[in-house]
Amino acid sequence: MHVRNTDTPTTLPFFHPTSVVVVDDDPDFLQSFDFLVGDEIACRLYSNPQDAVAHLKDDATTALPGAPFFFPCASAEGYRRFFEPTDRFIAFTSSKIRDLMFNDRRFDMPSVVVVDFDMPDIDGVEFCRRIKDLPCKKVILTGKADEKVAVQAFNEGLIDRFICKHSETVSEEIFATLHQLQWAYFKDLTAPMVEALRVKPPEFVDDPGFAAYFQSLCEREGVVEYYFSANPQGVLMLDADGGMKFLLVRGDRDLRAHCEIVEDYEGPQKLQERLMSGQEQPWFPTHHGYYEPEITNWQDYMYPVERIAGRDDWSCSLIGGVETFFDPDGRLQSFSLFRGGAHAPVLQ
Repeated sequence: MHVRNTDTPTTLPFFHPTSVVVVDDDPDFLQSFDFLVGDEIACRLYSNPQDAVAHLKDDATTALPGAPFFFPCASAEGYRRFFEPTDRFIAFTSSKIRDLMFNDRRFDMPSVVVVDFDMPDIDGVEFCRRIKDLPCKKVILTGKADEKVAVQAFNEGLIDRFICKHSETVSEEIFATLHQLQWAYFKDLTAPMVEALRVKPPEFVDDPGFAAYFQSLCEREGVVEYYFSANPQGVLMLDADGGMKFLLVRGDRDLRAHCEIVEDYEGPQKLQERLMSGQEQPWFPTHHGYYEPEITNWQDYMYPVERIAGRDDWSCSLIGGVETFFDPDGRLQSFSLFRGGAHAPVLQ
């Protein structure tokens, strides 16, 4: 499944495939549902709604991101004069976002639950009521006679969508709904991170101009998951087989800083000229990615730039062959391995 943004253009701090939980007392319907969407979306099938509730509540504590993105800190040096002594400060560790790709349970995260309304032991509305506090999005499949009940559940905030099982376009509606709600799930999940990333550069995460470019790039490159990277600055993108490409993203201010550092070090004139041209940008093998005099083969670390216009102008370079940098120990589990292994859909 390519990354698809079906909402207002924005780039989330991270996105990866998740699981759709399908609950119906009819095993044949469950199998047909998986046949319909299973090539793109991982499904977990339940014919027993009680089991589904128990597993969903367990997943809420085990499959969600566990990295400490936000944590309390004692003070904000340099800003104390703006605050009262009793004010509390929260630190945001954006560098932890990239680590999420090593969470082996990330594809297990249930982002959407699809439940049949008409089941003998518990109807779909009551099922959704029991999981109303979970972050997953909720969809009820109804017959014509149950649509009024579904509308009421929607108005009460128990469900996010309802779909008539007997609609002539039910297949298209299911596909569109799953893509929209998976995106909405991540939008809610990452909202605090987006707010934190807006505080200081880079602001490309919520730049609509960059988002439109990035969406097109993901579709072209077959990207199924991606992660914001603070250092180096940009986005790490992965295809279904775990192949990695890195999109190096810099604003004009950061590019000027690179030029100034090379000039301060009295670096090679040719390097200064190529930086000033704006047609290339560097990613040097140093802690912060800036030039140091010991780098004699600087030509190996220059990359062609594509200029993207948004609220600001962004210099973007797509770089392949980055697996040894981002995953030197080969720890990554790909989506293809997940889908083809022990996590293939099993009727429970």
